[in-house]
Amino acid sequence: MKKTTLLQFIAGLIIATLVLLFLKWGSEALYTAEAGNESEPAYVIEVDEPAPAAAETSGTGATSEAATSEATTTEAAAPAAEPTFEELYAAADATAGKKVFNKCKACHKLEEGKNATGPYLFGVVGRPQASVEGFKYSDAMSSHTGVWTPAEINLFLTDTKAYAPGTKMTLKGVKGAENRANLIAYLATFSK
Repeated sequence: MKKTTLLQFIAGLIIATLVLLFLKWGSEALYTAEAGNESEPAYVIEVDEPAPAAAETSGTGATSEAATSEATTTEAAAPAAEPTFEELYAAADATAGKKVFNKCKACHKLEEGKNATGPYLFGVVGRPQASVEGFKYSDAMSSHTGVWTPAEINLFLTDTKAYAPGTKMTLKGVKGAENRANLIAYLATFSK
């Protein structure tokens, strides 16, 4: 009897290990992180430079040359204005957008007429909103009657819940205006 119990215990361990292994492989297949370009940083962290201290004055009231030079350097290093979405879209890279689409492909297909959890995205750029035949949109999305222009898709992908409160779409949004512009440029390549 003890031999049977030991064999059952070992068989249970092997089955549990296999189940965990298959779950790991499945999750890696769904959520793979693509290797980045090693020549570019993975993350860009912007840091605000502290304001220069007030110029020190000598007993005669003249400012020190070093403080004046430091203030001039700080003014020259002031950050440039953020580019508009239209500027980003004009310079967008559809190839980079294909990588961003990896977040979308679990729920959306690029083949015309092939709905999944979400509506197919073939021809989405320029298509009327909530217009895919045979797809049951949420009330939140059905109430939108505009056209999916690149700017409108950008607004939606910035924060889907704010754009259409009550939407069934689970992805909250796509971070980074450049990522959204690249994704929309990629989607624009799929049209009639």
